[in-house]
Amino acid sequence: MFPLTDGNRYPMRINLLIIEIDDLFRQSLLDHLLLKAHRVFVVDMQAGVKRDCQKKHRCDLTRSEWIQTRGPSLLKTLKGIRPFTGVIIMTSYEPLHLSMAGMKLGAFDEILIPFDLGYLSKLIREAYERRRETKKLKNLYPGLVTR
Repeated sequence: MFPLTDGNRYPMRINLLIIEIDDLFRQSLLDHLLLKAHRVFVVDMQAGVKRDCQKKHRCDLTRSEWIQTRGPSLLKTLKGIRPFTGVIIMTSYEPLHLSMAGMKLGAFDEILIPFDLGYLSKLIREAYERRRETKKLKNLYPGLVTR
């Protein structure tokens, strides 16, 4: 029933942060991710992103429109506070340079809208696994430089 477990019979709940300005899209995404037994947080755009990013999130989902306007500072802030967090950028058919900018700032991957929810779930698991492995390596080798 649950695709990812922590070695026990209980599902592993990955903490997710959704940064999305479109209410309908955000709610649809939230509903789907909650069904997958993830713990999902949504950024209150009025209250500020920095406060919400300080919480322990494993994977973040954001649209590439943010990359062009507020994205660079958002990604820098997020990666500064939670360097192991995997960021998945959800993008529409926009110029390639926006996606490249997000990847240079440390995004884990991007996904084109419209997308298959199963593929998004796969990316979330991969981002979580990479985060876990990177954190493990960083603990073993403290001088290791990671993104």
